[in-house]
Amino acid sequence: MDISCKKITFYLSLLLLVGTIACNEKTAKETPLPAEIQAAIDQAKGKNLVFPDSLGLDIRNNELSFSEIRNNGKPKIITQVNTDCSVCFATMNAWEEEKEHFNREEVDIIFIAEGGSPDIVTVFIDKGNTISFPIFFDTQKDYIKLNQLDEFPEKKCVLINEKDEIILVGSPFETQELLGKYIQTVKALGKNKNANS
Repeated sequence: MDISCKKITFYLSLLLLVGTIACNEKTAKETPLPAEIQAAIDQAKGKNLVFPDSLGLDIRNNELSFSEIRNNGKPKIITQVNTDCSVCFATMNAWEEEKEHFNREEVDIIFIAEGGSPDIVTVFIDKGNTISFPIFFDTQKDYIKLNQLDEFPEKKCVLINEKDEIILVGSPFETQELLGKYIQTVKALGKNKNANS
């Protein structure tokens, strides 16, 4: 086999490899969500998330108010956590581990906590758990009541647009497919905003 044939064979092999990788990526992106998660998204999508006036200030940063971050024009991922629930604290850590997938210029990640006391969250952080996202305390469980979270637990984690309209619901740590959907949707929202600005 002469040099030109070797080159052709090499480039054809490379083209085939690139095509296979692209096909696999496309298939992975189009993997459907589990039926129960998709049904919850379909039920909630387009509805407005409601925020009580009582959310006040970030429990660690007395200069950051909820109204300030709410009105900054960015989409938001809101996760409701119970300070009496160890799984909720694990969720906070999971968000911290996955934050590199989300451009903080494109989306805010916010925790709304309820339960015994804001001090429980402070103690959790003081034990060496790094949480870089704002945390607002829902003292009277108003956020839960206004959004009927007890009847619709999937709404404990939601992605909303700048108009507070729900786009996605469900914890992205339940399935890889849902995490991928959150990442793709946030990127798409960022591209749309840049295109319109």
